[in-house]
Amino acid sequence: MADTVPAASGSDGDDGAELRCALAAAWHVMRARRVREFHHVVDVVDSLRDVPRSFKARTWTRLRMGLRAAVVMQMLRDGQSGDVISDAMRRYFPPGSSQKEQPDVAEAQEHFVRLVSELVQNPRKRKWYLQRWAPHTYGRKLVTNLKSLLFELLLRIDSALPPPRPRQDAGPDP
Repeated sequence: MADTVPAASGSDGDDGAELRCALAAAWHVMRARRVREFHHVVDVVDSLRDVPRSFKARTWTRLRMGLRAAVVMQMLRDGQSGDVISDAMRRYFPPGSSQKEQPDVAEAQEHFVRLVSELVQNPRKRKWYLQRWAPHTYGRKLVTNLKSLLFELLLRIDSALPPPRPRQDAGPDP
């Protein structure tokens, strides 16, 4: 039995070229570790309507939550205002969204929301946390893990999509 093919915006019945292009762009950002651009990766991942059945729900949740946490932590590092960070938190971790998750995932999400709220409200704690703890929790190791998770997702999506077809109007350049 074939996996479900994820779909992003685009016409039904296409060969997945738009999706492949969006995923390639997301991979380019992730591979280069451009955390300031991870919000684009979040958008691409969130645009997927389905994930291949072979991609575990828990792994999917880890990827989505990790990407979102990395975006917010980068905003904190960049000194974004509390209002901007609060807007991002409402977008990425809407109130009540943790109730839909498994208990351990909900607990982790609620802890992260409380932590960010404290860091936004207390600039001294924010500075201390970003210097002392964030590099270990939300630094290189997190990005490496997210890169592995995204790569696994990309492989599974690519294997579930039909092979690319050459465009009918494609021909040699004059």
